[in-house]
Amino acid sequence: DNYYTNYYSRNECFSGCPLNSHCEWGFCECNVGIRRYEGQCLSDTHTQTSFTRTSTFNPFQSCSVPDSCINLDMNLICSTNETQSDGNCKCRRDMRWNKEEQECQMYLDVDCSSLTYDTKPSQAVLDAVEKANKTIEDNFLGEVIPFGRTETKDESLTSSLLSQIETDKVSDAEIKEAFCRDIDAFSFEFQPRNESEFVPYPDCSAVPRSSCALVYDSHDCSGGWKMVIPEGQLKFKWFTSYWTYRNDIDTVGVKAGCTLTLFSDSSFNGNSVGIEAGYIDRWIVLGETAGY
Repeated sequence: DNYYTNYYSRNECFSGCPLNSHCEWGFCECNVGIRRYEGQCLSDTHTQTSFTRTSTFNPFQSCSVPDSCINLDMNLICSTNETQSDGNCKCRRDMRWNKEEQECQMYLDVDCSSLTYDTKPSQAVLDAVEKANKTIEDNFLGEVIPFGRTETKDESLTSSLLSQIETDKVSDAEIKEAFCRDIDAFSFEFQPRNESEFVPYPDCSAVPRSSCALVYDSHDCSGGWKMVIPEGQLKFKWFTSYWTYRNDIDTVGVKAGCTLTLFSDSSFNGNSVGIEAGYIDRWIVLGETAGY
């Protein structure tokens, strides 16, 4: 089976992706600025209600060409074989149909319910955390991952506990624990969100789920520049493209669960202020908020 070699490793999608979407490591995702709803990528000219399906909707319909399935859900493909001209729609590899959300979604066949925030971490995981923190300190972020794409496999593994585990010296249970603690970092990403509840002005974009914060140089996001602040560290040093943004930030949006610490000097020194977001994104206009 060469599926992962032919598609995942090449960042290609079997049967391609429909309008307003693109391929991300074997799965179709909506383009930046396009709303995802029930497997469809909706522009501002469409409404959710026009696409809403009933609870009895059957996605596994008969098909003979890829468009029959991909028009229902960007991650439905037409499954046929050499002896059949017709087949049935099915979700892409490593995806399952989510009846509640009425779309194909990534499926990980690992049960992490036995691990909670109160579960004492194993020594193998503690050792992996120490190694991961050392790696992050030695290789702090100096460039922003371009807005509109996910991390590559290598980029995502740089902060993963799994990459710090010595697999020949740990048990299967400890590897599973490291995986579950890694996955927990994405828990905020998959919470249902109403973007209109998270932005202070119409021209402000929702904070990207792959970042820590989004900043603008205008108080209502209506003009000038905007910049995505990644998770990790970022210095606005001389002779870099970031220097032009220094001391010119007016509005800050911090992703739920993140804390953004700003410094007056480029080496994480001088005066500092922290902006912490709880269970929802937090927006602050620095010049209009006491303490900032």
